[in-house]
Amino acid sequence: MKEMLVIDVGNSNVKYALFRDGKLTDTWRHPTAQVKESASAILDKTTCPVAISSVVPVADQHLKEVLAASGREVISVSAASQKLLTGMAEEMGADRVADAVAAWHLYGKGRTPVAVIGMGTATTMLVISGSGHVKGGWIAPGLSVTLETLHHRTALLPLLKMEGQTLQLGYDTDTHMRNGVFAGHIGLVREWLAIADRNLFGPTIFVGTGGASKAVQEHGSIGNRTIFDVCDPTLTLKGIYLLATAAKNAPQQGSLRQTAIAKKRWVKLMGELGVPEARWQPLWDKLERLYSERGRYYHNLKHIAKTLALLDRFSGGSASALLRLAAFYHDAIYDVQAKDNEERSAVMAKEDLLALGLPERLADDVADLIRATKGHRPLSGRLAKDSRLFLDADLAILASSASEYGRYAADIALEYDWMDPETYRKGRAHVLKKFIDRKHLFYTPSVRAELQKRAVANMEREFRRLKA
Repeated sequence: MKEMLVIDVGNSNVKYALFRDGKLTDTWRHPTAQVKESASAILDKTTCPVAISSVVPVADQHLKEVLAASGREVISVSAASQKLLTGMAEEMGADRVADAVAAWHLYGKGRTPVAVIGMGTATTMLVISGSGHVKGGWIAPGLSVTLETLHHRTALLPLLKMEGQTLQLGYDTDTHMRNGVFAGHIGLVREWLAIADRNLFGPTIFVGTGGASKAVQEHGSIGNRTIFDVCDPTLTLKGIYLLATAAKNAPQQGSLRQTAIAKKRWVKLMGELGVPEARWQPLWDKLERLYSERGRYYHNLKHIAKTLALLDRFSGGSASALLRLAAFYHDAIYDVQAKDNEERSAVMAKEDLLALGLPERLADDVADLIRATKGHRPLSGRLAKDSRLFLDADLAILASSASEYGRYAADIALEYDWMDPETYRKGRAHVLKKFIDRKHLFYTPSVRAELQKRAVANMEREFRRLKA
């Protein structure tokens, strides 16, 4: 869409924003009580589609009446309709959903944990893991609501607006109230963010938005450290736009280049086996869909493409069809909360290969190689050599450069970031220790001589970091 008008209906104000080619170009702000008048005036400026987020049902109804009369396309965003984040409660306010999506997508870049604080009529927080899973959040009265409550629940305290507040000790009732509520709110935000950080794995980006966030950012810094890493007053509007254009803005899993490489290898393999395109194309489409599933930060087609390249190198040329077929299918089913991924992948591989008209013995051998990846122990008998090469290629990432290994370790952590951070650290350290203690991490003598030492050094470095 070239142009889109975004409307955020809040408890106090309605905010409008015009996006052109994905960039916010104009904004307007009007009281929610005047939504009919303000919407009519702003709609006269453009004929583009409209995306709406509303937390005020009455104002939402008035706005939709105006939009219906204009005859333009309307997109309503909500927690139930969004697909960018997981774990989001369907009753979550649309403004909080938009804040969370924009913070994670724009500032977390779709892989870094974020905690977003909204500071309007209410002060809210949502905590989102690096993979886009909502860990939870909080709601408390906002600054203005707290002042209003003090007035309504006491006989003598005045009704004040939050203006001119500082962190100085007050000298009269007005400054006692304003500065006391403000200082207490800064403490609340700091504590909230500290707790959020403890519930996330890896460095966390703190994002603030809403009317009071700028003042909290300005007065709440400690030395050179500000409360928020990012303070974005237009965050909600950007989030509504992202939700309305979710298909275009969904983060990509894996590398498009490596996906193209993997498909090229699949086409070549099918040609060698004499399988016509009409038969193999539906199976490739299924594999590409599976390896592109949400949450596959490492176990995607980039991993498959690299495994194929390693199998060629370890084989001294071109790997056998058996090894290459096993590589394509060995992580086809990947559910980090399941314990039967290898078995399910093996069963799928056998069914698909038989459907292609390939020999049953070949299909059985592929399935057996895939099952061997569960405990990473080589098979005996006629598949002994092939299984050793296959398992070595699957684990070769452990011997990569320090920077590539670091990215691999981060990707694995992202795949498991639905877990409690401390539980993950203990579990990952346990797995690493088992590999480090193995006499032979790699089974092929030539591969072991080349990779073992570097792989152990990488794992020991990660192990020390996790234990620390």
